[in-house]
Amino acid sequence: MIGVTDQRVLIWRASTWLARPLNVVTSWSFNDGVTVAAAPLGRLRLLLPDRSIVTLRPYGGRSLHDLVV
Repeated sequence: MIGVTDQRVLIWRASTWLARPLNVVTSWSFNDGVTVAAAPLGRLRLLLPDRSIVTLRPYGGRSLHDLVV
């Protein structure tokens, strides 16, 4: 699972059956150089501090519009 705040991007492990958040696996501060951007087809693209790119697709009825306030 992914969470985005005004200061950080958080990745945490989800429970198997109910997909509830468990423990935080890792997190990056926007000051560390992580970038979040919209990608084609309603996906989300993360550019990590080591310059790797991760593209995430919506799951469970959520969309990129759920991240925009």
